[in-house]
Amino acid sequence: MSKIRILVVEDESIVAADIQDRLETLGYDVPTTVISGEKAIEKTAELLPDLVLMDIQLKGRMDGVEAADQIRQRFGIPIIYLTANADHPTVRRAKVTEPFGYVIKPFEERELHTAIEIALYKHKTEQSLKESEERYRLLIELSPEAILVQSEERIVYANHAAARLFGAPTAESLLGLSVADFVHPDHQQNFRAHQQHLKGNAQSALRAEKFVRMDGQVRDVEVVMASVTYEGKVATQILTRDITERRRAEEQLLHDAFHDSLTGLPNRALFIDHLKLAINHCKRRSGYLFAVLFIDLDRFKVINDSLGHMVGDQFLMAIARRLEVCLRDGDTIARLGGDEFTILLDGIKDVCDAQRVAERVQEVLEQPLGLAGREIFVTASIGIRYSSNGDEQPEELLRDADTAMYCAKALGKAQYQEFDDKMHTQALTVLEIESDLRRAIEKQEFEVNYQPIVSLTSGRICGFEALVRWRHPERGLISPSDFIPIAEETGLIIQIGRWVLKEACSQMRCWQQSLPVTRQMKMSVNLSSKQFLQPTIVEQVLETLAEADLDPASLKLEITESVMMERGDYAMTVLERLSRAGVELSLDDFGTGYSSLSYIHHFPVSALKIDQSFIKRIGGEQNGEIVKAVVTLAHNLGLEVVAEGIETALQLDLLKALGCAQGQGYYFSEAVGQDVATQLIAKEERGEPIDFLVQPTDFELLDLSQRAKASTERQVSYTIGSLDR
Repeated sequence: MSKIRILVVEDESIVAADIQDRLETLGYDVPTTVISGEKAIEKTAELLPDLVLMDIQLKGRMDGVEAADQIRQRFGIPIIYLTANADHPTVRRAKVTEPFGYVIKPFEERELHTAIEIALYKHKTEQSLKESEERYRLLIELSPEAILVQSEERIVYANHAAARLFGAPTAESLLGLSVADFVHPDHQQNFRAHQQHLKGNAQSALRAEKFVRMDGQVRDVEVVMASVTYEGKVATQILTRDITERRRAEEQLLHDAFHDSLTGLPNRALFIDHLKLAINHCKRRSGYLFAVLFIDLDRFKVINDSLGHMVGDQFLMAIARRLEVCLRDGDTIARLGGDEFTILLDGIKDVCDAQRVAERVQEVLEQPLGLAGREIFVTASIGIRYSSNGDEQPEELLRDADTAMYCAKALGKAQYQEFDDKMHTQALTVLEIESDLRRAIEKQEFEVNYQPIVSLTSGRICGFEALVRWRHPERGLISPSDFIPIAEETGLIIQIGRWVLKEACSQMRCWQQSLPVTRQMKMSVNLSSKQFLQPTIVEQVLETLAEADLDPASLKLEITESVMMERGDYAMTVLERLSRAGVELSLDDFGTGYSSLSYIHHFPVSALKIDQSFIKRIGGEQNGEIVKAVVTLAHNLGLEVVAEGIETALQLDLLKALGCAQGQGYYFSEAVGQDVATQLIAKEERGEPIDFLVQPTDFELLDLSQRAKASTERQVSYTIGSLDR
């Protein structure tokens, strides 16, 4: 530890030497002694000692008091005066220089040591206090929080942040004003109560206030007050934080939490809250009625895919504005996401009010909308769910309205449907079927039935169509019309379709090995649109044929005309590859799509299948001409014609007269299991007459309900396992 260095200023050399000896004896370091005030200042600047012992009476122009004053101001070094003359004028002069002590000559060594140690301790303490005060001052001055001190209802101190908060040009310009002058009129009473609370407490709680700046801006602030002493008087220190931007951010976050970011409409969460209020109102008030409308835009995906998502977003914003004009006062509209909107019609008189709003929505949306230099048209499917006794849950009401909306879509779109309990039951059934359908693939609950395709001239079997069936362990045999659409929607149709293709090819190969007559027959298998659009479909088909060791010429794949026309280039490429491999191709359900008759010859198909809807009404003049035109066209193009859904002898005779070569349907046989199909082929092999399972008279004698039940499956004709023709 270094020694304390002391500079001795004494004009009498003997006394100076004596003092130096004593100091060194006490353990201090005395680097030098000087005899004048000028030398004292010079050596202080050079040595920067820890303390100066200064004789008050010095010879020369500058006495000890003047030298001490300069040393204190320039270097801040503590000074102890040495004097043999303690007269009052001298002491008064010395007092101005704020010395750290006096030692009267002559003095004892102990007195000198005590005076020095007290001076050093006092100087150190004052330095620490000064540094602390400086740090506190900087902290206050540079604080981002506004800090004011108010005494007797007037501001006596303000930092720079306070000037910024109140819009004052400087902190000094706030002095003399009252903080209460800046409090918003609506918060004056609250602020006064805040001040009053402080009187009995050292510090107040943090409170939110509103201040009005000098320029009139209103700012949200948080204020905390504390009782302090300022310049010897009781005062109040007020710390104020500007939370305007934070409050705005909180309000924006709150708004965003309950509103759709794209359209600005309420979102699902806010809609549910409003729905809860309506339900509670319904419980309290007898006869109160409200309705939920679930709106889904028809074919919105086409707009997104064709014009891009940016235009799609602009379109949704425009739709939101249009929907808003359909509302009554007190109604709520929300966007749930995508192209789904909901409306809460609160306090309607009867169901007619909801129906009128739904019709108004339809009318407004049907008006053309100009975007991206185009006129865009849109329709909407709407589901309506009415309140009942107030026992419903908000999510249940929303779910039911959604269910009704999907019913509207299923019935052709661009309409509204009102919910009934049967819809919910049906929806649950669909959900259960979807769940069971996934397990059915793993548990191998599917089976393939085969419907004979018959030559209309010879009555002999010329092939089979493979049709999937689902034998549910609890529900029994489930109609394809109940599960094929669900399989299509979920994508499970791809797995099911591939399995059917493998089963059909394997069965055909098995028949060919044991029943040679089948080598001249074709196995027809439907390809669903999703299956056909798989990039590896050609490889899948060829791999399946190779695994079954089946000649590609024995397989006929049926593809609907809609798939061919919608994906023309892709379809052409796939069909050509399959055709080159030797697979025969048939255009299924011909007449139900929108294909150009003259365009068909571009596709490598070998047959056309006339849809059963035309066969059912073939007795009519118009439908007879349509079938005749299709048969003539097919003959001109060198294509075979197969009629689906033949049920009566009259239909058979008319088709034969028109030159239709092949047909299938309940007139000949329903789709049968492989054992029964094998029996039919065996008869064909032996050249025996075939006694089909359903004779013409049998089918014609069925009553309307039985015939409808027998024909229900034929409605699902656009996918794998479409149904008995």
